[in-house]
Amino acid sequence: MTGRSVFRSRLLNSQKVKVSTRGSSPARKEFSLYEYNQYDEIVQYLHEVEQSCPKLVKLLSIGKTSEKRRLWLVQISTARRGARRPFVLLDAGSHAREWIGPATALYIISRLLGEDCGATELSKYLDWHIIPLFNPDGYEYTHTRVWNTY
Repeated sequence: MTGRSVFRSRLLNSQKVKVSTRGSSPARKEFSLYEYNQYDEIVQYLHEVEQSCPKLVKLLSIGKTSEKRRLWLVQISTARRGARRPFVLLDAGSHAREWIGPATALYIISRLLGEDCGATELSKYLDWHIIPLFNPDGYEYTHTRVWNTY
């Protein structure tokens, strides 16, 4: 099995892939779509998805935050490049403490790619533009602070 097919298998079957986190030791940690991952882990996962499904996925940097983190947009399309089709725009993570939004966006990305990076019914006729983390600065801030609940 090639590295790409191993990744696809993990992506679709167990929803876990290995990612390296920036600033950590060379050891890799399991990335799970069923956990609340931090910004660097999410970005690494998005890059691995793009590398594994290059015919369907394009990852674009659409700007930087005030803390110099990149905002990423994932395009999922089965159309020829440059073709005009209806699209769905999904953004998540605009409210920093709502961690379920980015986790849900990542899960949707994995489901849209279908088995072995093949098109699903939802990605055959629509293009998808997904911003899985719209407020990465706030999201990271909430991972490092203890919050009072009322």
